[in-house]
Amino acid sequence: CAAETGTQAWEASSAEKTDAFLKDVRPQRGLAEMANQMFLQSRSRETACNRWQAWFLAALMAAAAVQRARFFVEFTNVQGGSQTAIQRFRKSEFWHGRRRMLVVILKTALAAVVQEYAATRLKIAWRTVATHATLCTYFGDSNAFYLMKLDGTVTNPDHRITSDIHTVVEYTVDLAKSLPEHFWKFFGLTKMMWQSSRWACLVLWSYAFLGTVLTRQGFERNLARHEMATQTVEAHLRFTLVRVSECAEGIAFYKAGKAELQRVVASLQRLALAQHGLLAWTTAFRAFEEVYGRVATMIPSLITAPLFWQGRIEFGAISKLFTAFRAVKEILLFAASKYDKMASILARLERLEEFRLFPERWATARRPRLGFSGQRGQALLVLEHVRVAVPSSRPGVSRWLGENGGVSFAVMPGGSLLLRGESGVGKSSLLRVIAGLWNEGAGEIFCCPSVLFLPQVPYLPAGGCTTCSSLREQLLYPESLASDAELCATLEAVNLEHLAGELSEEMDWNTALSGGEKQRLVFARLLVQLKGSLAPLVLLDEATSACSEHFEAQLYRCLLERLAAAGGALVSVGHR
Repeated sequence: CAAETGTQAWEASSAEKTDAFLKDVRPQRGLAEMANQMFLQSRSRETACNRWQAWFLAALMAAAAVQRARFFVEFTNVQGGSQTAIQRFRKSEFWHGRRRMLVVILKTALAAVVQEYAATRLKIAWRTVATHATLCTYFGDSNAFYLMKLDGTVTNPDHRITSDIHTVVEYTVDLAKSLPEHFWKFFGLTKMMWQSSRWACLVLWSYAFLGTVLTRQGFERNLARHEMATQTVEAHLRFTLVRVSECAEGIAFYKAGKAELQRVVASLQRLALAQHGLLAWTTAFRAFEEVYGRVATMIPSLITAPLFWQGRIEFGAISKLFTAFRAVKEILLFAASKYDKMASILARLERLEEFRLFPERWATARRPRLGFSGQRGQALLVLEHVRVAVPSSRPGVSRWLGENGGVSFAVMPGGSLLLRGESGVGKSSLLRVIAGLWNEGAGEIFCCPSVLFLPQVPYLPAGGCTTCSSLREQLLYPESLASDAELCATLEAVNLEHLAGELSEEMDWNTALSGGEKQRLVFARLLVQLKGSLAPLVLLDEATSACSEHFEAQLYRCLLERLAAAGGALVSVGHR
């Protein structure tokens, strides 16, 4: 058809742009964006932590870490002196050193408590800020929560918003809180070692450099790949269980418990297989780390024993050199020993970057082809040669509905239009296009600003903390205002007067009401939304299919009366 022929050129470029976006998913950029959200951007009250508090917590954590390192260096010096005092039979010097060690231990404990408290507060605040920013992307003007489900490439958004952000923040703060302490220890203990034996320093640095190179080349990429695979399978298992909970009644009617068990067990087996792959590389890494660390414990004795036998160092210097060597070795191998956590961070950051870049990728890969404009003349809705293209997860590949010429009609104030036809011809899809949920297709749409949509499947939101919510909350969803008297009158208008006394009753209304009652409840919500609306356009997608013909006629009669009073219009999809 003409519409399809005219879009071939941009479809090819759309696929190329999408591939470029997928290649542009860089975990480092995602971490920089999260840090920017936490420490640089001003925020609203919802995040419960401003950027100055974030800087204070980070500074407090770093200061406590530096103090711990200072106390460690001091403790090492005092311990070495005490052992020299034992060798020379200096009792007073020995007991003085023990008292100093006790004081240092207490100061170290205080610094550790402060460091851990600041780190935990920072984790809570950062996770709140990062999750809030991700939720803004998810529920923003682009309707990413709907488009992700439609597209299917960004799977398990719930797992990314909760688990992935939590793990990234947890591991990143844990790594960051150790860096100031390690830096201070490194310079303080390296100075001590250099004064005792320059040869020991050179051997240590060479050994640590070798371990870092071997770890990076042999383990980093494979650990990250298997961690990513494990997270993907685990997220799918979690989604499957959530889906079972959502559709429990339908599964029970089908008596499909065993079938669902087989599907869940299959996902569990895939998870076990992925975990075995990750375990193989993790075990290999741990074995390498163990051998590498044990060999490192031999190096100080190989260096200090000949020096002690020659009388060039005291016995206490051996203890200091052993402690300093072990600590500096751990610092130099810090990155290598944390590669499992770093691999997990990189894998989860990649998933979060896919999430964050999705709205931009969608807009670039799927250029809107339908023309959307404001109201034209008196008509509340005008369609000119509109043809709908069903969005696809494959960029630039769409399934077209309807005939080549498209659909043209106009709806005037006070008017109503019924869309009828065989299932699958595109009636509901046309309503999605008019409501702005879909934007692919051909033709022009001129629509008034006030549009209300009622789907066939009623949506009854859960409460803030549990699945239960009050009937009042259901009627006022999402942001309507009405008195209890008005709500009771609305319930009576849709033949739900028996619920008028339960406005404050909290329960899971999604399971407490029948299918017809749920449709009438959301119809009452629509009537509440119409209060005060000026010239609204109402779109109904078989919104009364579960109601009897008697109730359906009464609902439509009530709705048309209110639309006539408000100067509105109705477009409805139905089979009767």
